[in-house]
Amino acid sequence: MPIKKIFHSCSTQALGAGSRHRAGGRLVKCRHFLAASILLAWPPLGSSDDASLDYRPAGLAIVGIDAVSRSANVELAKNTLANPASSGPSPIDNNYPVSAAEPSETVLEIPSDAQTQSTSIQAMFFSESLARQRQIYRQAHKALDDGDLRTYAQLRNSLEDYPLLSFLDYQRIARSGILDAKTIAGFDANYDNSRLTRKLQRQQLRTLARNRQWRTFIENYNSSTKNTRLRCQYAHALFETGERQAAISLSTELWLTPSSMPDVCDPAFHELKSGAENFPDLAWQRFDGAYRAAEMTLARYLERFLDARRKPQAKQLLEAYASVNMLGKQWQSRLALLDASFAEPSDKRQVLALWVKRLARQDLDAAVKLIGKRLVKNDIGSLPAAQSQLLLEELQPYVITRYALGDYNRLPAVYKKIGKPLDQKSLEWLIRAHIAKADWKKLPGMIALLPPEARDSERWKFWTLRAKQLAGELAPEEKDALAVLADAASFYGFAAARYSNTHFRLQPQHYTLSEKDLQTLASSLHLRKAIEHFIHAEIEQANSSWAIGLREIDNQNWLMAAYLASRLGWHQQAILTAARADAWRHYAIRFPRIASDEFAQQGLRYNQPPEWFYATARQESALASHARSSAGAVGLMQLLPSTAKAVAKSLDREYNKAQLFEANYSIDLGSSYLDQLYQQFGNRALGSAAYNAGPHRVSAWLKNLRKPIPLEAWIETIRFSETRQYVQNILSFGLIHAALYNGTEPAAAGAPTADNLQEQASISRPWPVFSFIGEPEGMVKPYSQQVRRDDTT
Repeated sequence: MPIKKIFHSCSTQALGAGSRHRAGGRLVKCRHFLAASILLAWPPLGSSDDASLDYRPAGLAIVGIDAVSRSANVELAKNTLANPASSGPSPIDNNYPVSAAEPSETVLEIPSDAQTQSTSIQAMFFSESLARQRQIYRQAHKALDDGDLRTYAQLRNSLEDYPLLSFLDYQRIARSGILDAKTIAGFDANYDNSRLTRKLQRQQLRTLARNRQWRTFIENYNSSTKNTRLRCQYAHALFETGERQAAISLSTELWLTPSSMPDVCDPAFHELKSGAENFPDLAWQRFDGAYRAAEMTLARYLERFLDARRKPQAKQLLEAYASVNMLGKQWQSRLALLDASFAEPSDKRQVLALWVKRLARQDLDAAVKLIGKRLVKNDIGSLPAAQSQLLLEELQPYVITRYALGDYNRLPAVYKKIGKPLDQKSLEWLIRAHIAKADWKKLPGMIALLPPEARDSERWKFWTLRAKQLAGELAPEEKDALAVLADAASFYGFAAARYSNTHFRLQPQHYTLSEKDLQTLASSLHLRKAIEHFIHAEIEQANSSWAIGLREIDNQNWLMAAYLASRLGWHQQAILTAARADAWRHYAIRFPRIASDEFAQQGLRYNQPPEWFYATARQESALASHARSSAGAVGLMQLLPSTAKAVAKSLDREYNKAQLFEANYSIDLGSSYLDQLYQQFGNRALGSAAYNAGPHRVSAWLKNLRKPIPLEAWIETIRFSETRQYVQNILSFGLIHAALYNGTEPAAAGAPTADNLQEQASISRPWPVFSFIGEPEGMVKPYSQQVRRDDTT
C-alpha cells in the first residue's frame, strides 16, 4: 500500500526486497541480504512469536577487502581454530584479544572439544596441499589482472582439483571477449556450473546485441530467461530478422507491463506501434494497468497513444487523481467515471482505493470523513457488496496506520468514525494507543478482540498480564502465568522475568562437529568454494556459493554448517545460517566474542555497558566490518559517512571515510554517537531508537507522549515496526551477551556427543543483568520533561 513508500519498515515475518530500513535517520530500501538471497526468519529464541532476537535489517552488501586482509584470512581462520572456546576473532578484526574483566556470579560453560575439532578442520580445510593451491590461485589471479596469459596458463594447470578453478576460468573467458557458444558450452560441460554459465551467456548476448548480430543472438537466446532487457532485445532481434508475428506477440506481452521499461525496449515498442493494428487498444490496456498501479508518470505518457474515444476518458481519470481533494464533493460523478472506465468490479475497487489513499495522504481528516459517510454506509454506487466490504477492509487499517504514525491520541475517536474495524492491524494500533495513554484497565479487553493466533503470542500475552499488574488487578494464578512467560528467551520473556521478580533462563545449546559432519559438509562443492572465496576475501562470491551449498545439503545439516562457519571465523555467515536452522539457543555461534577489548574500552570511556555497543554492531551488521547498506551506511556499526564525519569532528579526530571499514574506527565513532544520543535522551533504549530511526523522530514521538509510561510500554508504542523490533533486539542481544561473557574465558565443560544436540545447564540470572532495560525509574517521560543535552539534531 502507498504508505509503505513513506514509512513502511521491514516485515516482522521475513526480510524481503522492497521493504525499508532506516540507518542514521535516513530511509533505506531493504534488499535480500547480498547475492546469497538469505532470508532471515526471526521467531524469538525458543518460541514462534514475531518478536525475534535475530532480526537484522537487510540492505547490506560486502565490499572488497584490501590485499593485506586478503592474504591474512587463512591465518585468521587458523587462529580461530586455535582458540575455539571464545569463537575466535572475526575474519576482519584479527587484532582483537579477548578482554579479561572481573568475573561475575555466573559463567556460561561452553563445551570445548576443541582439539578434536581443530585437528579435523585443519586436516580438511588447511592442509599443506591446499595452502600451496591457494598461493598458486592468487598468483594466477594476479597474472590475469596483469594480462599475462602465458603465466596464467602455466599456473592454472596446477589447479585441476582446486574448488575455485571454475571461477578462475570464468574470469579468463569473461575478460577475453571471446564469448562464442562453443566456448561457453565447453565451460558448462567442464564445470556444470549453471550460475557462472548464465553469467557468461548474458554477457555474450549483450555483446551480440551491441554489435547488432541478431541472427546469432537468436541462436544463443534462452527462451526461459526472465531478464527483461534480454527479452526486449530478443523481440528486437525477431523484428530485425523478419519474424514479425513472434516479435509482435512478445512485444505485446512486454508492452502491457504496467510500469516503465528499460530504454533497450524502445526499438521493439517502436516496431509494435507501427505493426500492430490494435495498438490503440493496447495503449489503453497499458494505461489502465499503469493507472491502477499508481504509475501516473507512465499513464500521462501513454495518454498520447490513445484514440479519440479513450483520450477524454483518460484525461478525466488523470484529473480525478490529481484533484482527490474534490472526491467527497464530486462523489457521484466520480462513481460514474469509474463505471464508464472499468468493467470489472475489482478494478473499480482498486481505483477507488487509490483515490481515497491519495486523499488520506493529503488530508487525513477528510479521508476519515469520507469513509465514515460513504463506505461504512455502503454508499458506493454500483460496486457489489462484497467489493465494498473489501474496499472498507483495505482502507480502515490504512488510515488507522497513518494516524498512528502521527498522533496516537486521536486514534480511539478515529477508530469509531471508520466503523470499528476488527482486523488485526487496526486493533494492534488501537492497543498501542491505549498503551501510550497508560490506559491499563481497558487494555486486556482490547487484546481479547485480537484473532486467537495473535492474542496468544508472547507479545500480547505479556501485555495482558502486565496491564493487569499495572492496574492492580493481577490475580494470583496470573502471577504464575507471568512467571511462565519468563521461560522464553525473548524480549517479552526477559520483561516477564523482571515483573514477576524471577530469573530469566537462556537454556543454551551446543553442537559438536564430528568427523562425519565435516565430511558431509565437505561433500558440497559449493560449500568448499564458499570457504575458499572467504579465505581469499572474495566475500560476494563466498556468500553466493554458501547459499547454493546450503541447498545442496539437507536442511537438517544447516546447524553443522553454521558451526563450521563460526569455527572458521566467518561469524556473519554463522549468524545467518544459525537463523536459517532455527538454532536460536545456540548462543556461542550467534553471539561470538569479538572485539572485546575495543568494546570494553569504549564502555569505560563513556561509562556505558560495553554490551550496548556490541549489541548495536551485532544488530546493524551481523558483526561484518565490511558491510555496506544501500543508503551508504558502512562498517561494523553501520554509520553514514555524513554522521561519521560529524562525530569525528566532535571528537577532534581526523575523518577518513575508508577507515569506516576498520572495526576499531567504526566502533570508536559508533560508540561515541550512541553516547551522544544517550546524553540527548537520557535513556539507552531511546538512544538506540534514534540510532535506527533518527533523533528527530524520537523527539517527535516523545512530543506525542502525554504522561510517563514504563520503558517497555514506550518501546511497544514505537511507530515503525522495524525500529520497535530493532530496539527490542538491542536490549535482548546486550542482555544475552552479558550473560554469556562476564569477562573471563568460558570454562570448559563436558562436551555433548558428536552426533546430538544437548541442552546445557540453564543460565538463570536475576533481572537486570546490567542497567540497560533497568533504566532509572524504568519510565519514559514526555518530551517536555526530558533532560537533553541537545534536541536540535
